[in-house]
Amino acid sequence: MREKITRLIALTTNGGLNASIGDKVNQLRDQWRQLFQEAKLSPGIEEAFNVLESAMRESQSALEDAVVATYERLFTEEEVDAAITHYSSPITRRLAEIGPKLMEEILAAEDAWLKTILRERNVDLSQLLGGAPVEAAPAAPMEDLTPEEPPSAA
Repeated sequence: MREKITRLIALTTNGGLNASIGDKVNQLRDQWRQLFQEAKLSPGIEEAFNVLESAMRESQSALEDAVVATYERLFTEEEVDAAITHYSSPITRRLAEIGPKLMEEILAAEDAWLKTILRERNVDLSQLLGGAPVEAAPAAPMEDLTPEEPPSAA
């Protein structure tokens, strides 16, 4: 069953545990880099993260064992098989592929929608946040909810 669980993890984590470790190290590196830049601390942080990533990769089998044991405890083999079938389907793969772009566009549409409501009702957001009383204007028809072009993820 370990092989099936490993396959399921690869399908649900965009590359499996190996990629997850790299992603986690990069996430930590970015957070610490920002923190250290703000605190004006030593630039030797890159070397520290290289050591951390190396140590994490060397002990990766311990993480894999723990994750597989968790799956084995929580799922039957039939459930793992069903999950593999689900996550291997073309539509699920497509949703995973476009998921980040989909969420980006949905959030942009929500932002445009909220800005339209605030603008049409002549609401100053700073008044809302500052606690000043706000009188709502009569609702106007919403014309264009097309979100502005989101910034590219370069």
